[in-house]
Amino acid sequence: MIIGLTVGTIAAVLSAIGMHAAQKTAKQSQQDALQTRAKARQAVKDAKRAAAKAKADAAKAVKQAERAAQADQAEAKRLAREANAKAKAAQARADRAAKAATKGIPSKPVTLEETTKAKTKAKQSEAQKQASVDKLAPAVAAKRYLRWLLGRKAAGKPAPGTKGKPSATTKAAQRAMGELADDGIYGPKTRARITALTGKAAPPRWAAKPAPAPAPKPAPAPKPAPAPKPAPAPSDLPKKMANAYRNWLLMRLNEGKPAPTKPNKPTAAAQKAMGALLVDGRYGPQTKARVEALTGKPAPSVAAFKKAEPKPEPKPAKQAKPAKQAKPAPQPKGEVIDVQADASNYQRAPKVAAQQLYDYAQREVRAGRASGLGNKSQPNETVRDAQRDMGNLVQDGIYGPKTAARGKELLGVTFPTRTQTVAR
Repeated sequence: MIIGLTVGTIAAVLSAIGMHAAQKTAKQSQQDALQTRAKARQAVKDAKRAAAKAKADAAKAVKQAERAAQADQAEAKRLAREANAKAKAAQARADRAAKAATKGIPSKPVTLEETTKAKTKAKQSEAQKQASVDKLAPAVAAKRYLRWLLGRKAAGKPAPGTKGKPSATTKAAQRAMGELADDGIYGPKTRARITALTGKAAPPRWAAKPAPAPAPKPAPAPKPAPAPKPAPAPSDLPKKMANAYRNWLLMRLNEGKPAPTKPNKPTAAAQKAMGALLVDGRYGPQTKARVEALTGKPAPSVAAFKKAEPKPEPKPAKQAKPAKQAKPAPQPKGEVIDVQADASNYQRAPKVAAQQLYDYAQREVRAGRASGLGNKSQPNETVRDAQRDMGNLVQDGIYGPKTAARGKELLGVTFPTRTQTVAR
């Protein structure tokens, strides 16, 4: 009995131990599953982080590549600007030297060492420019080269590069795009490379467009013949002067005055205006014939003047002096005499009087005797007579602006001015 109890107890103990071990194993398996699940979640998170980091790194790399390409372009442009500036400076120096040589001014001598340095510097500049072009990204170089090709084709120029004459621009673009031989000839391979890099079809080789024929110039229109100039109208001044001078001669003849055979101003003025005469101021046969030719009327001869001269009367015996009579009242100044109303005061034609006054005033002014052309205290009789005959003037015997203006109105010429003009 004791042995059976012991076996049962042992079996129970063993059963309990097995159950405990099974529970422990199940618990361990559950913990392992939890750990595996946690590790899986962590692996997913790590994978997401790695993917995000890879994406960020890729974006950063793209931006860096773009910045590098832009920097390369900026550097290439800077180098190109420097090369252009140096070329312009060299051209300016050459122009100055040529100009100095043309003017005969000796320019600064250039030594062999300076020439070698200039050539070396030009080669270095060209190499730097070429290196900047080579640094360009292939896609950027392909885009730029494609634009250059399209512009060249639009301008009607031929495809760049031949076997005997390679294109420097094509060579640089081939080196920058890569995977091409830099032979400087635009061909199928270069075209395929441009298409692969830009995604756009490059044009095949083409020939230059023929230059358009110039349009024929229109024939010039015939010039119209110039219109003939009208013949100048004959002047009537000689005829008017001849009539006025004949009236003056008849007036002298009626008054019994001698013939104006001595030099005098009216005859000289008439000879000058009538023309075809020697202006000597003497009345003779030639002047008489000219007056008759212009007026169509006979003019008095010198003999007629001699017949009309009054004979001298015997001198009367001396008589006692008569008593002084009162002087007549002087004529008020400023009175204008109308020559048309008072025909007895009209001795010369207005233009004749104006011409004689013009000659007299010009002679007096040139001789420095302008002060003798009349003033308030001492009027000039010659000026007064001219004012009377020209009409529409105050007969004050003073040669002033109004008298000169009246003369200009009659003759159409400006009268001389006096150095000491008397204001009126």
